[in-house]
Amino acid sequence: MATKISLPRSVQGVFLKQVTDEFVRQPLQKEEILRLSDIEHLPKNVQAYIIGTGAIGKPRVQNLWLEFDAKMFRKPGDRPMVCDVVQYSFFGTYTRIFFLKAKIFGIPARVLHSYINCNATMWVRIASLFNMVHITGPKLTATETVTVLNDLCAFAPSALVDKRLSWKEIDSQKTEVTLHNDPYKVKALLYFNKQGELINFESDDRPDVAGKPGRQDFKWSTPLRNYKETGILKLNSEGEAIYHYPEGNFSYGTFTLRTIEYNLSGPKER
Repeated sequence: MATKISLPRSVQGVFLKQVTDEFVRQPLQKEEILRLSDIEHLPKNVQAYIIGTGAIGKPRVQNLWLEFDAKMFRKPGDRPMVCDVVQYSFFGTYTRIFFLKAKIFGIPARVLHSYINCNATMWVRIASLFNMVHITGPKLTATETVTVLNDLCAFAPSALVDKRLSWKEIDSQKTEVTLHNDPYKVKALLYFNKQGELINFESDDRPDVAGKPGRQDFKWSTPLRNYKETGILKLNSEGEAIYHYPEGNFSYGTFTLRTIEYNLSGPKER
């Protein structure tokens, strides 16, 4: 539920402080190279995916920074909000800090999603003056644990050897993955094409806590496409976020990867 609290004026300032604090809390550790022997326990289709990204023989991911161009939709049929997204993720203690800039009806808006110490918050501020949305609590954290899992699969293939993940191969092109991040446990189905690329991620564990009133437990999926060399790995460069409502699917966001970097020692200068 929405929470009325006193917050600092600058959402971006909070974002930068959270990121800076996380680099202090999770500094880079000794580099570990991902080897074929490290992925032998994984389902064959997951192994093929990791190999196809080029992650074998490269350092395991400890953190990442990425930039997206995004288009977000408040409801079906709406004109898109054109957005600029920056995100940091850390994989020792799972952390995701997502910052979005956009305009709503021509007014500047800032959105911050934070997942830190198994506690998620979502904060939307309009014109630096008032909070349009501020949500926190266990239901949001469970939801955002699925988002953390999604990022792991889509952008950090070397992190799929993590012992907090368990696997069940369904067939040659579909595998179930479970993330255990105490006290949260979430599942997803991963779909692969014949080229070994991850092309979709589906979960029933990500309720629409900020969207439709009433029932919230709709299937959530993120089709992925257009694999490209990023300079480090071959990754999907385009994705979509979809809720599967009874009356029809609602694609509420499309994302185009602009830049991704791994294993930074500190925040990027922008």
